[in-house]
Amino acid sequence: MNLDSAKKFLETFLSKPQVALTIILTGLPALAGTAYISITKYNEAVSAIEDVQESKKSIGELKRQVAALTLTAENLRERNAALSDSIIRSQEKSSDAIALARETKAIAEGTGKEVKAALHSVRSEIEATNMALRNEMAVLRKATVNPLGR
Repeated sequence: MNLDSAKKFLETFLSKPQVALTIILTGLPALAGTAYISITKYNEAVSAIEDVQESKKSIGELKRQVAALTLTAENLRERNAALSDSIIRSQEKSSDAIALARETKAIAEGTGKEVKAALHSVRSEIEATNMALRNEMAVLRKATVNPLGR
């Protein structure tokens, strides 16, 4: 475009103010809309970048918390395993104690029956001996009593 044609264009453009006004009124909203959208998108991008930076910080904190929870869970698993072993040992000991108590009860009952039988036998012998002594004493009394002294 040369200088003469540019002059001619400007003279024509300025000679008709409706055309200039139309171009300005048509171009201004488009330019303003584009500027508004550009500023809005820029602010959204800045906000997104800030959110990402904050989330990186919170992700680091979350990783630390997850590591701590993992360690706690592992400790709890180990403790549960130890408690389970302890419970199993206690159950075995209580089973042994129950078996021993039943065995002791059976022995005690058997011994009690033997003692009763032995006691009954001794009592029978003592009663028999007592009766025999009484009979002998009665015989001796009769033999020592003066039959004439009656």
